[in-house]
Amino acid sequence: MDTIKNIRITDLTQRFVNIVVEEAIQRNGQEIIIDSCASSYQNSSFGRARLQNDMPEWVLNSVFAAWGDTPTPSEETNNSNNEIS
Repeated sequence: MDTIKNIRITDLTQRFVNIVVEEAIQRNGQEIIIDSCASSYQNSSFGRARLQNDMPEWVLNSVFAAWGDTPTPSEETNNSNNEIS
């Protein structure tokens, strides 16, 4: 039985993208989902590399058209204010 892979971009902002990948089979004319995985990718150098490794060209084209060529700078977090004594 052949599986069908469906990929959906569910959220796309300048900072991140959420993507759902579903695997399905056809049975009696209906598509039955057998596996589903949601992934989030940040618009960072690391997130872009993961996205390029995981997703097909059409997804990359869609996401990078919105993101442009430059990763979004990550927010600096100040851990000194959040330390527990």
